[in-house]
Amino acid sequence: MGKVAFTPEGVSAKTAELYALSDHELCIEARAVGTDFKSWFRRNFSLEPSQEEYLNEVPSPFLLFWGYLFGAAFIGRRPVVMASLPDKPRRTKQGSTMTSVSGSYTPEQNGSPAVLEFSGEVAVLFRQD
Repeated sequence: MGKVAFTPEGVSAKTAELYALSDHELCIEARAVGTDFKSWFRRNFSLEPSQEEYLNEVPSPFLLFWGYLFGAAFIGRRPVVMASLPDKPRRTKQGSTMTSVSGSYTPEQNGSPAVLEFSGEVAVLFRQD
């Protein structure tokens, strides 16, 4: 998989590329993003210098949080969207993630196969001065 620009259009293109993978290949990507979000992100997106600077300043617990959220979204093939960048960015660096991803699992019972279902989406908003 190649790098795409970290823009709303690039995020859409990367999501489409990921969701074209087999379940096994997608689980590998989900594990990679959950294990090391920053490295996975750099392998998959071309970043502007200000975006790279921002990524370097994100605290480790927040990177872990993002990694697990994105991994869960990937496994369920849920929408991942990036809000459009504002015309006039705020003076403070800010990142937020909105998610409503949920999953349910029903084990195999009475000859019926196990069922794994996901719903929701992950939305990401980054602001940088």
